[in-house]
Amino acid sequence: MKRRILLLIVPAAASVALVLASPAAAAYPIVNPSFETGNFLGWTTSPAAGGSANVILGHAPYSGAGNYEAYLVPGAVNVYTTVSQTVSAAAGSRLAGWAYFDNHDGEFGIYCDDAYVKVGSVTVFHGNSCTTGTTGWVHWIYTVPVGGGYTIQSGVTNIGDSSVPSFLYVDDFRYLGPYTP
Repeated sequence: MKRRILLLIVPAAASVALVLASPAAAAYPIVNPSFETGNFLGWTTSPAAGGSANVILGHAPYSGAGNYEAYLVPGAVNVYTTVSQTVSAAAGSRLAGWAYFDNHDGEFGIYCDDAYVKVGSVTVFHGNSCTTGTTGWVHWIYTVPVGGGYTIQSGVTNIGDSSVPSFLYVDDFRYLGPYTP
């Protein structure tokens, strides 16, 4: 009789030990990284007056990148329309994404519309009507030097006038590396 009870207790104890020893699955650090929800779930938008931040069906940077992307429209002169998200990243991991500056300005070298993607204070993508012109899709990668919170921010603005705006598309943000629970 003792032997049967012991056989029932041992498997149950082993199951509990396995559950307790298994680490919880870490959540992917970037929420809605390719905007495939069709909206800005997980992102903070800050459109300039007269500007907008939109999620659109678009021209993905590469096959397999999904159907949606963020499309930022500048508004007021010299005020950025932005979208951002803060993520927890481990030292040595990499944050990556795609950006496309669609230039429509730059007349006379004075109306130099501007766009960027930054991770923290580091610019990882830059587009400007007077220096880069239309960029096409550009892939960027940032290596995290010290673990912690990093804000990924994208922005576009009209410089000097707002009669001929330029636009910024961003898509397919990625976290490459170990997760931090």
